[in-house]
Amino acid sequence: MVKVKKRRLICIIILPLMVYLIYSKWHEGTPYGEKEYSPNNKFYFQLHKVFSIDEWIPFVPAPQGSDGDYDRHGYVRAYTADGKFIGEVFANGIPRAHIFWSRDVLAVMDGVHNKYNDGRIQLPTTAELPW
Repeated sequence: MVKVKKRRLICIIILPLMVYLIYSKWHEGTPYGEKEYSPNNKFYFQLHKVFSIDEWIPFVPAPQGSDGDYDRHGYVRAYTADGKFIGEVFANGIPRAHIFWSRDVLAVMDGVHNKYNDGRIQLPTTAELPW
């Protein structure tokens, strides 16, 4: 009886810990592409690809071979020039997402409307050149 209780207790403690560790590693992702700086070089964004089972499913590509780019999902993360994290937005098909600087906003247009975010990262100051 005591062994069964110990096993249950260990499962209750270890299972959520494992789920948390797996999720945090998935959410971290791997950098995808180069850093893209704002026009005034005060900010930059970096694409981070996360694991998706869609990448492992074989498919027949279109003649131009562009369908495979939509299988790479991930985050667009914005930072200050010295590396301080500002915010992130999830994007479907990160190679095809259109990302642009607009005054004090980093706009991410991935072609998918979802209710969790509006595809914008609010910047602390303007990203434009002072003309």
